[in-house]
Order: sequence, then structure tokens, then C-alpha cells
Amino acid sequence: MSTYTAYSVDTGEITLVIMAPTQASAEMELSAGEALVELVADGQLHWIDPATGARMDRQAMAPSLDISEGEVTISGLPDPCEVRCLNEVEQVAGGSITIEFDEPGAYPVEVRARPQYLDHALEVEIP
Repeated sequence: MSTYTAYSVDTGEITLVIMAPTQASAEMELSAGEALVELVADGQLHWIDPATGARMDRQAMAPSLDISEGEVTISGLPDPCEVRCLNEVEQVAGGSITIEFDEPGAYPVEVRARPQYLDHALEVEIP
């Protein structure tokens, strides 16, 4: 039995890990737009480079925060990425976003830039 990893040919995001006796039998599990490599990978930690079929580690993000008067600017973000806050999802280009808050408090923010980056969760404290 061999381990095969299925991934999106467009993004490299891992979609499925398959244990199968042959590559041909593993290929039967693929959906349109997916390719297969014979290796062990974890979609939480890795992605597949579609150009080479190599397993790549997902990188950590290191965003910075600038908080002032009811708003926060988050910069140093991957470009593009997705930011989730206040039950809204924003597609962010350019590496930064400013979010306005109506009330003081602690607010969770999640940043996703899959598949190359690990998801990043942070809490913004608005005085």
C-alpha cells in the first residue's frame, strides 16, 4: 500500500490523502482539477507546488497591528488573503486592511492565505 496526496492543480491546496495499492487505483478518487503525487502530506501543514509536485511547508504569518481610536490597521499580510472579523469576510489585496469597531472590547480576527500560509488567529483589543 502506498500513500498518495491529491491536490488542486490551480492552487496546490491538498484535497485528499489516499492509501491505495497502485497509482491507477488512487487516481480513481480524483475530482476534476486535481492531480496526484506519491508522498505523505498533511493539508494543515503542507501544500503541493503544482509546478513541481513537491511538498512545501505552509509558512507562518507575522502581521503587525496599529490600533487607534476605534480602528485597527493590520499590515504585513500575505497578498492576497482573506480576513474574517465581525461575522464578515474581506478579500484583501495589497497586504493591509483597516477595520473599524463601534464598541471597545476584544475582537477575534482570523487571516487565511491558503494554501501557502498557515491560518493566523489574533485578538484585537479596542480600548
